[in-house]
Amino acid sequence: MFDTSEDIAPPSLGIEGEVEVVAPQMEGATEPTETPASDWASGAKAMEVAPMLAAPASTELHTLVLEVKDIETGQPITDVHVRLNLENRDNGDVINTIRFISSDGILTETLRAGNWDMSIDLDDPTTSGKDYYSTFEISLFENATLTAFVQPVASAFVTVYDNTGSRVAGATVQFDCSASYGDTSSGLTDSYGSLNRDWLPTGFCRISARSNSQVGSITAVLLRGQLAELLVNLDEGVSESSGDHSWVLIASAGILLVIGFFIYRRKHAYTPVITKKEPIRPNARITDMVSTLDQTEKKIISLIMERGGEALQSKIRDELNMPKSSLSRYVSGLESRGVIETEKLGRIKRIRLTDWFLTGKKQLP
Repeated sequence: MFDTSEDIAPPSLGIEGEVEVVAPQMEGATEPTETPASDWASGAKAMEVAPMLAAPASTELHTLVLEVKDIETGQPITDVHVRLNLENRDNGDVINTIRFISSDGILTETLRAGNWDMSIDLDDPTTSGKDYYSTFEISLFENATLTAFVQPVASAFVTVYDNTGSRVAGATVQFDCSASYGDTSSGLTDSYGSLNRDWLPTGFCRISARSNSQVGSITAVLLRGQLAELLVNLDEGVSESSGDHSWVLIASAGILLVIGFFIYRRKHAYTPVITKKEPIRPNARITDMVSTLDQTEKKIISLIMERGGEALQSKIRDELNMPKSSLSRYVSGLESRGVIETEKLGRIKRIRLTDWFLTGKKQLP
């Protein structure tokens, strides 16, 4: 649970460090004259001249109002604490703080103008595990009210045993889940042979462990807010290298095949044809989902909807006149949130809206 025993001061959004301000000039005041070096040496005149100090740059602040909703039910999340982690991509400002979502499901934050990366970690004290998680990008250059859809998560407490029934410290534990959001990073068991992992996506997860030449795995179904206690037994062996270097020949042959394939593909490159489809008309769900996107993301999604739900990335770049690197960053962000999916066709990338974005139904892995 989040520690809320102390009041949490709002993050400092001002300019860090000392600020020096120039004193205003009085009308009619005369400019100070420079004292000759000879006068300083003789001591005939002595006066201290204050240095001119630079004025601070203006700071533009805007209010961000977020209505936090469960992405599966569409219902507001209320009366809970959330951890906000924000980073300004323009100037590097970082804010990590805890806020309370009131009974109306509204979360308010005051931020500098700019492009922000934001993550929301939500922990309901009435459940045993973590509850919701979401990451998204915001371009904030005026006061804004947005809907933030958060995704359900769970927690897992994994203990690893060897084939003698002893706990294994330092074992590598990996999480392979059907959903791609949340924290699925691997980790090592502690001195008690255990590893705790929060913010895992809900649904099917395969948890694997390895220590030296022994491995083991289990499959679990993780539920929102649940702390699953899982045991992994290292009951399978992994063959080590025996000095047989035939794999070198196999690998070499594989490399030659790959090189030959790329040469063939370059000579026979093609541009895929996308059949023209009827434009997609936004329903209530799509309208809600689009409201969570920034202006550039909205333009990308609108363009794909006009083309019936799919388009080539090169066509999107030409239509919106965007740099390749910028579009790639936006596409990656939208794909990580499940809004779009991509498919490589030779050197071309096709982008389509996901079933989850259009209908709320998850596509089976």
